[in-house]
Amino acid sequence: AAIRGTAVELPCLLAMWCGLRMSEIRGLMWSDIRGDFLTIRRVIVDVGTVPTVKDTAKTASSKRRVPIPEHIRELLTSTPQESPYIITANHNQIYGQFRRLMDAHGFYEITFHDLRHYFASIGMLLNIPDAYIQQDGGWATDSIMKRTKLFAILMAAAMLLTLCACADKTPQAQEAAPVPQADNQAAEN
Repeated sequence: AAIRGTAVELPCLLAMWCGLRMSEIRGLMWSDIRGDFLTIRRVIVDVGTVPTVKDTAKTASSKRRVPIPEHIRELLTSTPQESPYIITANHNQIYGQFRRLMDAHGFYEITFHDLRHYFASIGMLLNIPDAYIQQDGGWATDSIMKRTKLFAILMAAAMLLTLCACADKTPQAQEAAPVPQADNQAAEN
């Protein structure tokens, strides 16, 4: 909810749910959308302070076609097409606003790139085969996938602990929890 309605909502969702790198997000053009898919064809990187379009992505496997989840497709449909590029903000604008939002909500350690790990972790938690996650994420080898498995396990544990902590605070849980009784004999002494 921290990003909903902000200028970084779409970039964050593209990283989290499509596994895109910041440079790939910045390089997306409206013409890269075909039906329910995005085709990653180019990146925009900053050379010094100058945004530079590169027709070659990080690796050969970075050029790929990824499915667009329905909620992102709806957001794309409602986004004004003011430029040939879907995202017109530069790296510093995206990262700066992302960082301010994370800090404001107490997520001090999360980086924009961590959203790609989130993408891979969710895929692993949903038992999507590594090869599909690797392909959609544009990773050249499975070494990142192997490192991300630990991230997925830690994330699952953190989510479980959060859910348990939240469950303990619900009115139903508090009603069901045993209420400590004062020991009358100890109170008399």
